[in-house]
Amino acid sequence: MPSRKQKKADSPLADAYSNVADLVLGGGWIELGYEYNTRTYARALDEGGMLWSGGRADMSLEELLEALEEGIAQSNEEMGR
Repeated sequence: MPSRKQKKADSPLADAYSNVADLVLGGGWIELGYEYNTRTYARALDEGGMLWSGGRADMSLEELLEALEEGIAQSNEEMGR
């Protein structure tokens, strides 16, 4: 079975959004679409809960992924990862 890094290297999408890929391949997940309780359009979560949430209705899918990428990076930095 290939390692997480090997899987990531084989995907242009994972290369473009490496923090998103690391989260998802490491057991976390992302959610896209409006969520009433948080009033957000993009969320990054892991077993500990919400790592980041944000986005707006006027953002494209690519912009939402870029926001997730940046939000996850900031969360990782704050948590010393």
